[in-house]
Amino acid sequence: KHDLPTVVNVEGLDALVRYIEHRYSDDIRESLSLLREEKLYDFDSLSALYVPGSKVVAKNICSGGIDMICKVAWNRIKSGKTITGQTSSQFEVCFEFVVAVGTNQATIAEVVEGIENFQGRRNIFSSSGLTFIPIIAYDEEEQELLLEKYRQRGRIYNDVALNHRPV
Repeated sequence: KHDLPTVVNVEGLDALVRYIEHRYSDDIRESLSLLREEKLYDFDSLSALYVPGSKVVAKNICSGGIDMICKVAWNRIKSGKTITGQTSSQFEVCFEFVVAVGTNQATIAEVVEGIENFQGRRNIFSSSGLTFIPIIAYDEEEQELLLEKYRQRGRIYNDVALNHRPV
């Protein structure tokens, strides 16, 4: 009757997650280093780039051509067969962001982005790259500048879109 998510406790799940993180810690560290130092990513590194709860900069998407900050809600890899019987996989990631829905009202909207499996490495900032750039792709100084810029714009959005004036 309530729209609250159901919390499910799966015994041993936390231990499994810790094991996987430990087992693949070198791969995760390598993916993050590749991103931070060379601004490159590959298909296998997408789950390390889009960790649930992390922030991303949405590039010209869902916002009328204006960049904005979103939060990663979840990610997964979907596998299946094509019509010709070939195996295909796609990385899906769900992003959340705030939208105004009326005077003094806002809600959380979601958008799911799919990235088809690909070979090799790609530059994260190329025009054919990702439309949601993980905040960790930027150096610390750039991150702070971006976050402050979007906080300021969020305050203006709150004032204008929600018709709200703080006291």
